[in-house]
Amino acid sequence: MSRKRSGGYLFNQELARIRNATTTIQDLLNIIFEGKAGPNSIIAIAGQIARQNMIILDANQKLKAIGQEAKKERTE
Repeated sequence: MSRKRSGGYLFNQELARIRNATTTIQDLLNIIFEGKAGPNSIIAIAGQIARQNMIILDANQKLKAIGQEAKKERTE
C-alpha cells in the first residue's frame, strides 16, 4: 500500500467522498425544498442526509490523520 500523503491517492479518495456526500445532500435537500416529498419521504431523506454527514465526518477524520502523519514525517 502506498504511503498516505497530502495530494496522494488516499487523500484524493477522501476528498472525493466528501464531494460526493455533499452533492447527495444537496440533491436530497432540493427534493424537500421543491415540495416533491411528503412527510414520510422527508423522514427517510433526513436519514439519508444523516448517513451522508457521517461519511463526511469519517473522511474528514482520515484527512486529519493524513495531515498529522505528514507533519510527523517532516519533524522527524
